[in-house]
Amino acid sequence: MYCPSCGQQNQPNARFCGKCGEKILGSDNPSPVAHNPVDNVANPNTGHHTRTEVSGGMKIGVILGTLFFPIVGIIMGIIFLNDSNPAKKEVGKTWLWLGVVFGVLWFIFSMMSMAYAQILIG
Repeated sequence: MYCPSCGQQNQPNARFCGKCGEKILGSDNPSPVAHNPVDNVANPNTGHHTRTEVSGGMKIGVILGTLFFPIVGIIMGIIFLNDSNPAKKEVGKTWLWLGVVFGVLWFIFSMMSMAYAQILIG
Protein backbone atom coordinates (compact mmCIF):
# COMPACT_ATOMS: atom_id res chain seq x y z
CA MET A 1 0.00 0.00 0.00
CA TYR A 2 1.38 3.42 -0.99
CA CYS A 3 1.36 6.44 1.29
CA PRO A 4 -0.92 9.18 -0.13
CA SER A 5 1.50 11.84 1.11
CA CYS A 6 5.00 10.70 0.16
CA GLY A 7 4.44 7.67 -2.07
CA GLN A 8 6.41 5.28 0.15
CA GLN A 9 5.35 1.65 -0.23
CA ASN A 10 4.25 0.20 3.10
CA GLN A 11 2.98 -3.13 4.39
CA PRO A 12 -0.60 -3.94 3.26
CA ASN A 13 -1.91 -3.74 6.84
CA ALA A 14 -0.02 -0.54 7.80
CA ARG A 15 -2.08 2.19 9.43
CA PHE A 16 0.67 4.84 9.25
CA CYS A 17 3.48 5.45 6.77
CA GLY A 18 6.82 4.11 7.94
CA LYS A 19 8.61 7.05 6.32
CA CYS A 20 6.57 10.21 6.95
CA GLY A 21 4.05 9.02 9.57
CA GLU A 22 1.00 10.02 7.49
CA LYS A 23 -2.16 8.02 8.23
CA ILE A 24 -2.80 5.38 5.58
CA LEU A 25 -6.38 4.52 4.78
CA GLY A 26 -7.07 0.79 4.89
CA SER A 27 -8.42 -1.37 2.09
CA ASP A 28 -11.91 -1.19 3.63
CA ASN A 29 -11.79 2.62 3.34
CA PRO A 30 -9.93 3.36 0.10
CA SER A 31 -8.17 6.63 -0.45
CA PRO A 32 -10.20 9.17 -2.43
CA VAL A 33 -7.06 10.16 -4.35
CA ALA A 34 -5.40 7.39 -6.29
CA HIS A 35 -1.64 7.51 -6.05
CA ASN A 36 0.46 6.77 -9.09
CA PRO A 37 3.97 5.91 -7.91
CA VAL A 38 5.39 6.81 -11.33
CA ASP A 39 4.38 10.48 -10.95
CA ASN A 40 6.18 11.00 -7.63
CA VAL A 41 9.40 9.00 -7.42
CA ALA A 42 11.96 9.01 -4.64
CA ASN A 43 15.49 9.76 -5.77
CA PRO A 44 17.62 6.89 -4.41
CA ASN A 45 20.62 9.21 -3.89
CA THR A 46 18.88 11.97 -1.93
CA GLY A 47 15.63 10.38 -0.80
CA HIS A 48 13.72 13.44 -2.06
CA HIS A 49 10.72 12.97 -4.29
CA THR A 50 10.92 14.36 -7.79
CA ARG A 51 8.23 14.80 -10.41
CA THR A 52 8.76 12.78 -13.57
CA GLU A 53 7.29 15.47 -15.82
CA VAL A 54 8.15 19.11 -16.36
CA SER A 55 5.33 21.53 -15.50
CA GLY A 56 3.67 23.50 -18.26
CA GLY A 57 4.56 26.77 -16.56
CA MET A 58 8.24 25.92 -16.55
CA LYS A 59 8.13 24.89 -20.22
CA ILE A 60 6.54 28.20 -21.22
CA GLY A 61 8.85 30.21 -18.94
CA VAL A 62 12.00 28.73 -20.42
CA ILE A 63 10.70 29.19 -23.97
CA LEU A 64 9.88 32.87 -23.29
CA GLY A 65 13.27 33.36 -21.64
CA THR A 66 14.91 31.75 -24.66
CA LEU A 67 13.19 34.23 -27.00
CA PHE A 68 15.01 37.10 -25.29
CA PHE A 69 18.14 35.30 -24.09
CA PRO A 70 18.96 32.22 -26.22
CA ILE A 71 21.58 31.09 -23.72
CA VAL A 72 18.73 30.25 -21.29
CA GLY A 73 17.40 27.56 -23.65
CA ILE A 74 20.89 26.22 -24.32
CA ILE A 75 21.80 25.93 -20.63
CA MET A 76 18.42 24.49 -19.55
CA GLY A 77 18.50 22.10 -22.52
CA ILE A 78 21.91 20.76 -21.53
CA ILE A 79 20.83 20.38 -17.89
CA PHE A 80 17.66 18.48 -18.79
CA LEU A 81 19.38 16.33 -21.43
CA ASN A 82 21.61 14.99 -18.65
CA ASP A 83 18.56 13.80 -16.66
CA SER A 84 17.77 10.07 -16.71
CA ASN A 85 14.03 10.72 -17.17
CA PRO A 86 13.01 10.38 -20.87
CA ALA A 87 10.29 13.05 -20.56
CA LYS A 88 12.79 15.56 -19.21
CA LYS A 89 15.31 14.63 -21.92
CA GLU A 90 12.70 15.34 -24.59
CA VAL A 91 11.93 18.77 -23.11
CA GLY A 92 15.67 19.45 -22.80
CA LYS A 93 16.19 18.61 -26.45
CA THR A 94 13.43 21.05 -27.45
CA TRP A 95 14.88 23.84 -25.29
CA LEU A 96 18.38 23.24 -26.64
CA TRP A 97 17.20 23.41 -30.25
CA LEU A 98 15.17 26.56 -29.57
CA GLY A 99 18.20 28.15 -27.90
CA VAL A 100 20.44 27.36 -30.85
CA VAL A 101 17.87 28.52 -33.44
CA PHE A 102 17.07 31.77 -31.61
CA GLY A 103 20.80 32.35 -31.02
CA VAL A 104 21.54 32.01 -34.74
CA LEU A 105 18.59 34.26 -35.64
CA TRP A 106 19.71 36.84 -33.08
CA PHE A 107 23.23 36.78 -34.58
CA ILE A 108 21.91 37.15 -38.17
CA PHE A 109 19.66 40.07 -37.23
CA SER A 110 22.50 41.73 -35.34
CA MET A 111 24.80 41.47 -38.36
CA MET A 112 22.06 42.76 -40.66
CA SER A 113 21.37 45.75 -38.44
CA MET A 114 25.09 46.57 -38.24
CA ALA A 115 25.38 46.36 -42.03
CA TYR A 116 22.30 48.57 -42.43
CA ALA A 117 23.75 51.09 -39.97
CA GLN A 118 27.00 51.16 -42.01
CA ILE A 119 25.02 51.85 -45.17
CA LEU A 120 23.15 54.71 -43.51
CA ILE A 121 26.30 56.25 -42.05
CA GLY A 122 28.10 56.18 -45.36
